[in-house]
Amino acid sequence: GGCRLPIPPTARPALRPFVGHDIVLGLRPEDFVSTQDMHDSEHGIIQATVARTESLGSELLVYLALNDDATARPLTVRLDRRATVQQDTPTRIGVDPQRLYFFDPESGAAIS
Repeated sequence: GGCRLPIPPTARPALRPFVGHDIVLGLRPEDFVSTQDMHDSEHGIIQATVARTESLGSELLVYLALNDDATARPLTVRLDRRATVQQDTPTRIGVDPQRLYFFDPESGAAIS
């Protein structure tokens, strides 16, 4: 979706052989944080549009559209139930760079 995230220094040596090549980035829904809950500047920021929300009582699932492609699969984010996001509005979501997962697209193996 054109987003840029900081790479944690601990991951850089493992990623060195992949410079100039595509890799797969994995993010778990629970590793996102509402920017209203961020307390430091060490998070990466994803800008997206809220496609829809789903309240599960104790948490809020937010489905984000990363670009204008209606056929693209939304990014699923799990936030605190008190997060204030509204459908069809732009939002900023924080990502903890220590929680990024990297995979070799050819083998599917984790890069660590």
